[in-house]
Amino acid sequence: MGSEFTQDILYYVIDKEKAHMFMDIMKSSADIANSAVARFAVLAEGTGGKMFAEADEGVDILKVYRENAVILFLINNFEYAEFSRSLGNLVILDAKKCVAQILKQEHSKRSLFLFDELGTYVSDQVINLLNKARSASVQVIPAVQSLSDIDKTSEFLTKQIIENCHNYIVFKVNESTGAETLANTFGTRTTVSRTHQVDDYHGNTGMGTTRLVEEYVVNPNEIKNLPLKTGIFVSKQYGGEPVKFTCRFVNVS
Repeated sequence: MGSEFTQDILYYVIDKEKAHMFMDIMKSSADIANSAVARFAVLAEGTGGKMFAEADEGVDILKVYRENAVILFLINNFEYAEFSRSLGNLVILDAKKCVAQILKQEHSKRSLFLFDELGTYVSDQVINLLNKARSASVQVIPAVQSLSDIDKTSEFLTKQIIENCHNYIVFKVNESTGAETLANTFGTRTTVSRTHQVDDYHGNTGMGTTRLVEEYVVNPNEIKNLPLKTGIFVSKQYGGEPVKFTCRFVNVS
C-alpha cells in the first residue's frame, strides 16, 4: 500500500518517465543497503565476531599508529573468502581514517601500510589512501601476485594504482600483457642506433646511418625471464634507473 501510494505521488508531481527513474533509484538503494547489512552481519555475528571477541574496544589503526606498534591481519582466503574481502575493505577504510586524522591534527611520523594479496579485496578506496598517505609520511605498499589480480575487478583501477605509485619492485612475470604494462610504466630512454653497410667483397664499406631511438628502460622480455629470487627495483623519485637485486632464501619451515 505504501509503495503504491508513493508511486502515485511521483506520477502526480512529475512525468511518468522521471517517476520510473526515481523508483529505480529507490529500489537499487534498498538493494545496496540490504546487501551491506548482510556483509556487516558476517563481520559482527559470524566468523569476525569470534575473531574480535576479546577486543572490547575493537581494532583501531590510529591507536596502533600512536603507540608505534605493529598490527597484522592474517586471514585464510581459501577458508574465509567472503570474510577476507569484507575485512580487507574495513582495514583500508580504517587506514584512511588514520591518515585523515594525522593530516588534520597530528605531527606525522614515518609509518608503513602493507596490503598483501590486494587483488582479494581491492576497491576504489585504495586510490584515496594512496593519494593522501604520502602527505602524512605514510608509505603504502600494494602487493599482488599479478596485475591481472586487479584487472579482474577493473583494468582502470589497475592503471590508477600504478599511476599513484613512484617506486616499483618487480619479480618474474609470466604473463605478456602484465610484463608490457610494467615495462611501459618504467618508461623508455633515448639512445643512438648506428648501422653499418657491408658488402660481400670488402666487408664494412664505411657507410651507414645514425639515428635516435627509444628503448625500454626494462625490456618486457627481461621481466618475463628474471631468475628465481631475482627482482628489479625502479624508483621514479630517483631517476628511474633500474636496480637488479637477489633475495636471500629464508627457510621458515
